[in-house]
Amino acid sequence: PLAGKVFDHQGHAFYAHHARKGQQRYRYYVSADDQVRLPASELEQVVFNALVHRLVVQHQPSTGEPSQRETLNQVERLVVGSGELAIHLAGKKETPPICIPLSQRRRGVERKLVLDRQNIRRKLDRALIRRIVQAMDWLDSIKAGRSIGDIANDQNVSPSYITHNLDLAFLSPRILEAISEGRQAPHISAYQLSKISIPVKWNEQDAIFLS
Repeated sequence: PLAGKVFDHQGHAFYAHHARKGQQRYRYYVSADDQVRLPASELEQVVFNALVHRLVVQHQPSTGEPSQRETLNQVERLVVGSGELAIHLAGKKETPPICIPLSQRRRGVERKLVLDRQNIRRKLDRALIRRIVQAMDWLDSIKAGRSIGDIANDQNVSPSYITHNLDLAFLSPRILEAISEGRQAPHISAYQLSKISIPVKWNEQDAIFLS
């Protein structure tokens, strides 16, 4: 999914490569000088998680939850620096890249980049994140002049469902960051949102979402 999109900080492209060990096939993105090798599945998972964490993937309710491949198609360029990965999104040239920390490990003449395992393995409540992004989309549509009734008809939900969930578009940045990293309170889930009244004041939201 990231073939042709991975570059070093000097603009040199990485190429896709695979190797076999017994029956196991391993995929890599390798630097032009063959000195840096990134495990492809881990790199792709880290980039995917970063996009979902920060709620930057364009939400498309009619197609359901985007797959990893669909999400990675949002990436225009991935720059491998000495201490971070910088994700540049297609159609967002004015938006700063999303940066992910990494470290380097040298093995002989080869440098292997070691990605943050916590970012790879972290489990997110993607249904909750999807609900929040959906609420943000609804708010944008309302600001553009559409009625809640029209939006409800288009998405085959009731107007009351939209009005109940619309408050998610007004969550504080602190809470959005916590949810994007899986740090919300254990009782918070997409299902539990139907039972929660979200206050307007951010400090009151903290007591519900972060305690």
